[in-house]
Amino acid sequence: MRKRVIVRYHLGMRTTAIAILLALALPACRPGPVDQDAPAPPGSPATAGADREAVSAEMSGEKPRRVVGFGPGEIELDHEAEFTGTASCDFCHADIVELAGSHHMALTGRRVTGQNRDVWFSGEAIDRPIEWPRTEGPPPRFRRDDTGVLLEAIDGDGAVRSARVDVIFGSGHRGFTPISVADGHGIRELRASFFADPGRWVMTPGSAGDPDPLGHVRSAESSSDCLRCHMTVIEWTEGGRLDLERSVFGVSCERCHGPGSAHERAVLEDEASPAIFNPGLLSPAAQTRFCGQCHRNPSTVEPHRVFLQTPDLARHAGVGLMLSACFRKSPPESAPSCLDCHDPHRNIRGVRREQNDSCLRCHADPGADHTSTAVALDADCISCHMPVEKRGFFGLSFTSHWIRVPGAPPPGETEERAEYAGLLEESYRAAIAPPGRGPERHGPERRSKLRMRLGKLLCMQGDPAEGLRWLREALTFEPLYKDRLLAAQYHLRAGETALAIDILDDAIRAAPENNRAYHDLARIHLAAGEPSRASEVLDRWEAARPGDPYLTEMRALVERARSAESAR
Repeated sequence: MRKRVIVRYHLGMRTTAIAILLALALPACRPGPVDQDAPAPPGSPATAGADREAVSAEMSGEKPRRVVGFGPGEIELDHEAEFTGTASCDFCHADIVELAGSHHMALTGRRVTGQNRDVWFSGEAIDRPIEWPRTEGPPPRFRRDDTGVLLEAIDGDGAVRSARVDVIFGSGHRGFTPISVADGHGIRELRASFFADPGRWVMTPGSAGDPDPLGHVRSAESSSDCLRCHMTVIEWTEGGRLDLERSVFGVSCERCHGPGSAHERAVLEDEASPAIFNPGLLSPAAQTRFCGQCHRNPSTVEPHRVFLQTPDLARHAGVGLMLSACFRKSPPESAPSCLDCHDPHRNIRGVRREQNDSCLRCHADPGADHTSTAVALDADCISCHMPVEKRGFFGLSFTSHWIRVPGAPPPGETEERAEYAGLLEESYRAAIAPPGRGPERHGPERRSKLRMRLGKLLCMQGDPAEGLRWLREALTFEPLYKDRLLAAQYHLRAGETALAIDILDDAIRAAPENNRAYHDLARIHLAAGEPSRASEVLDRWEAARPGDPYLTEMRALVERARSAESAR
C-alpha cells in the first residue's frame, strides 16, 4: 500500500511540515499545483484556481497569514489555527480541490503578470472598442509592456496618466474589472471593465462622474471590504501596499472552512475533533447568512430598492433569498438555503429537477397552490418563481433569488410594505449593534452607511424626526459623498434648510473636486431668492473645477435670476 507520511517539526510558535512521499510514484491522475502565471487558452477561463501557487505558511516557515473572515469580531473558532494553503487540502481532498479550482468563486480574484496577461489582455482583446459616454471625456486605453498591462487615460490638463493592472476581480463568467494597487492600504478600481456578453469593454459600473480619469483610490476600509470577497488571505507590505506575493487571491478552501493547520494536525494525530469549520453543518438560515458575507444580506441594500423591488437586486442572491417569504416565514432549521441548489465546489449549470425538492418540503401539492395556472407535480418551480433578470445591471443576466409570485407588485405597493420595513429596520439595527457580540466593530464608513440606511427608512416610514437624527449621526463618521447629498435633500424636504446648507458646505470641503454639492447648494440659494449667494457658490465651483460644462449652465440660471431681481 502506498502511503504518504507527514513528519512535523515544531519550532517555537511556527510549525514546519515536511511531506515525505513513500511510494514508487504518485498516481498519474493526481493533480499537481497549478501555475497561476501560466496563460490559459484565449477565450477560456484561467485555469489557475485560487491559491494553488501559494505554499503553505507552515511549510515555508514564514510568518503566519490570517484567513479572511475568521478571527476576533468575525467567525471565532474554538481552536487555534493558521493558514496552510490549498496544497495541504489536496493531500486528502484532491477531487474536491480539482473541482473547486475551476469554480467561479476560486477565479474571482487573480493576479496579473507578464506571463498570464493574455488571459484577459491579449492583443485582440485590448483592441476592442470601449463603450464610453461623451460626457466623461476621452476613453482610457490598455497598453501592454514587458511586465504586464497598464491603463492609460488623459486627465483634465491633457496629460497622459497611467496605472498598472495588478489584479483582476471577477471570474470572467460575466466579466471582470481590473484593479491597481495603491498606497495607504488602498486599491484603485480602474474605470474600464469587460463584459463577457457580448464581449465588450465598458465604463466600470459606479465610476461615472469620477474626477480621476483612471478611477479614484478607495479608502483603506472600502478597499478591505472589496478585497475580502475576492481573496482568501490579504497581506500588506510595511509600506501599506497590497502584498501581491504573500496575498492569496480567489476564494479557496480556507476562505469558507477557516484556517486549516489544526485540521491537518487533527487528521495526522487521529484526534476526535476534525478542528475545521464546516458551513454545511450550520442551520439553513445561518448558512444563508454565512454566504451573505459576500452575496449580500438585507442590511447592505438601500430601503427604496426593496420597496420598489428594483431589478438590480437580482445581482445579490443572498438579499433576494433572505427577503423571500419562504425564508422569512420558515423555522431556521427548515428554511431554504443556498445549498439546496448550489454545490459550493461546483459551478451550477442550468435548472435541475432536484432543485424543486426544497420547494416541495412545504408545497407538497403544487397544483392546489396554483389557482390561476395548471401546474404538475414535476413542474419547474425555478423558472417562474426565480426568473432570470436582465434589466438591472447593464444587460447582464442574473437569476433573481427573491422567490415571489410572478407579476406580483413590488412590496412598497402592497400591504407587505410594513412587514418589509420591519425586516429592514431589524436588519440595520442588528448590524449597528450586533446582538451578543459586544460593541460595534465596523469601520467609520460602514457605520455611516448603516445609519444612513436606517435614517432613510425611518423618514420613508413617516418618522422624519427620528430618521433625521440617524442621518445626522451618520454624518459624524465618514459618509460617502453621495450620502452627504442625500442627507441634505432629506433635511431640505423636512424644512431644515439651514442644516441642509451646512451639510452641503461640508460636502464641498470634503470633496471640492466633485461638482454636485455646488450645484445643489446654488439651487437652494436660488430657490430662496438669493442669487448673490448662489453666485458666490459658483465662484468656489469655478476655482475648484474650471471649465466644468455644468458650471456654465448654472451661471446662466443665476444670471437670469439676478436680472429678474434687478428688474423688480
